[in-house]
Amino acid sequence: MDGTLSPGDSADDSTQKSTVTKRWKLLASAIRRAHQDVADGAAVDGSDVSVMRFKSFGLITPSSNAADDGERLSTKSEDFSWITYASTVETLPFSVRIRIIQAPTSLSDMMGFNNTGNVCVWPSEEVLAYYCLCQSHLFEGKSVCELGAGMAGLAGIAVAKSSKAKDVLLTDGNTVSVQNLHACVKANSASFKTTLVDSQVLVWNRADKLEERANRFDVVIAADCLFFTDYHIDLLHVLVTLLKPRGHAIIIGPHRAGSLRSFMRLAENSRVVRVELIEHFNDEVMTRHADAVREHRASNVYDPDIHQPVLLKIFKL
Repeated sequence: MDGTLSPGDSADDSTQKSTVTKRWKLLASAIRRAHQDVADGAAVDGSDVSVMRFKSFGLITPSSNAADDGERLSTKSEDFSWITYASTVETLPFSVRIRIIQAPTSLSDMMGFNNTGNVCVWPSEEVLAYYCLCQSHLFEGKSVCELGAGMAGLAGIAVAKSSKAKDVLLTDGNTVSVQNLHACVKANSASFKTTLVDSQVLVWNRADKLEERANRFDVVIAADCLFFTDYHIDLLHVLVTLLKPRGHAIIIGPHRAGSLRSFMRLAENSRVVRVELIEHFNDEVMTRHADAVREHRASNVYDPDIHQPVLLKIFKL
């Protein structure tokens, strides 16, 4: 890749320390507060990297499940509940059961890879899932991988349920997230039809050759995965390695203080991919964005820089 992703590359120490500090502040905040406080839209103090001020675009709406589906399940080490996320695309109803972790994050959970996906279902994941529902034909007969699926894998499960994909792999670098993904896959498995669905741990590491997964996937999807700029080289390496020749990645997320543009420049300079940025990629999404701007004009609840989703497509040459 023209030297772009060589294993010897390393980020500036001060930048790396800054990123680590931001991540730990976010996770420390998750420990100090119950999950519901974050889900209700409270800002995460000390970091602008992942802010849950704005909860949802209302494209795929959550509701508590009734009876046994909504039963609160608690053990000494677990505390979670089941939520149904539902939507309608072109008159076709869609619903998926997702297990939401309710307990505050523990120190042992924090020792893994970035844990932000265990905090909640983020708006960009919601938009990615909605986009996949609207574009389900893109996945027919394809092998699909979701990167950074978090605890829910909402987009990957949407692909598995709504399209005729050959197989879908949900991945995350955090073991707690992947354990929860296993439960979500099992809960929705009856509606996957012939699509094979699995979930595995996958850490973004530029030194990992990913031999068993290399050149395996037609499409890779991801939501809001570009905010930690120190991982850009690792993420690009993983994307390029996973994709088959002529395969492509679909990334949806906000600009976030130039982090998206920074990743675009890295990808373009690699000379092994073609990059396309689409600001207006779905009429309904743009309508919800405009509504959010108007509704929250007098407050900082909705900040287009960290909330407005754009579509980044990456094509392997």
